[in-house]
Amino acid sequence: MNTQVQTASDVEILIMIDTEYVKEMYPQPSKDPVAPTGIGHNSQFMICTGYHAGISNGLIPTLNFSGNAGNRISLKAGTVYGNANEDVVIYGVSYLDEGNLHNNFLPGVIPGNMGAIPGTPDYANAASRNRLINFTSCNAVERQKGLEKFLVYFALYRWDSKHLNQELVGYYYWDPALDVA
Repeated sequence: MNTQVQTASDVEILIMIDTEYVKEMYPQPSKDPVAPTGIGHNSQFMICTGYHAGISNGLIPTLNFSGNAGNRISLKAGTVYGNANEDVVIYGVSYLDEGNLHNNFLPGVIPGNMGAIPGTPDYANAASRNRLINFTSCNAVERQKGLEKFLVYFALYRWDSKHLNQELVGYYYWDPALDVA
């Protein structure tokens, strides 16, 4: 069994994106990962729970949380719809200023083997069954406390009409910030 244990030095940040809003507001997104479509702050928010605690909403693009030099920062993304119809994948992070309070964010895959899915369509009486699910993340190590502005690049995918394959909707980016106190 492959497990990852979170410690006080781990900062897990979940970025939730309202993909319906993104698709409505940006109907002709870039299909080029090198030249993604920039989006505003109304369709995403960040959550950091546990020891570090912090929440940002779309209108306030800065996530405030407690941390220390040496903390491992991990950015993960999902949709507000639970990735039921669309999926988002972070494929890069770059800095907007020279502060570099963190080292470079590097993409990674978190292997999982405990993804629970309903066993039958009768959700009220369905026992879940485990399914192998891998998650993507971008990871860095915090160098010091302070405010860091950066760009998060993500790809948005949707299921085809038969729900068998995912199709690229487009590539996007936005400019949040982390404020580590």
